[in-house]
Amino acid sequence: MQVYLDLFLSFFTIGAVSVGGGYAMTQQILDACLTYGWTDLASFNAGVALANMSPGPFGVNMATFLGMKAAGPSGALVATFGMICPSVIIVTAIARFFYGFQDNRHVQGVLAGIRPVVIGLIASAVYTLGKAPMTTTAATRIGVPGNFVAIAIALVMVVAIRKYKINPILCILASAVSGLILYI
Repeated sequence: MQVYLDLFLSFFTIGAVSVGGGYAMTQQILDACLTYGWTDLASFNAGVALANMSPGPFGVNMATFLGMKAAGPSGALVATFGMICPSVIIVTAIARFFYGFQDNRHVQGVLAGIRPVVIGLIASAVYTLGKAPMTTTAATRIGVPGNFVAIAIALVMVVAIRKYKINPILCILASAVSGLILYI
């Protein structure tokens, strides 16, 4: 019973205080996982990959994945419910009042102040996930560290998406093929 309470409260709190979308909450989700022992860093990274490839919001997908790892299907439901509850409550309240305040300079100041924090949260998650050791069979055979290969793939995908306007779905598929070749 305690695991369900931990899942609900952790994801409710993350959902309530996280701004900037799923990537900005990645560090908080990882911290909760490590605190409660729901998974290790390698499995967490696998969950990040699955959550990114799955349809739907990243945070909800991670809550479902980690709830499943922690307590099976019922844990997945509890964690997912915990993650979406704050959004439903907050968005409903904001929608009711925002149009009357959207041009208010104080509201605009708060929003401008939050944007840099989102960038910092995403950078923290990138750093944490990038530290995780990655091993590649193909790369190891030629003496190249796995993290170098992962960073190279990430940079190629950034260029493909930003400069050449390649559809991100195609980039995900290309990265999956690269993973099959390099990491198995």
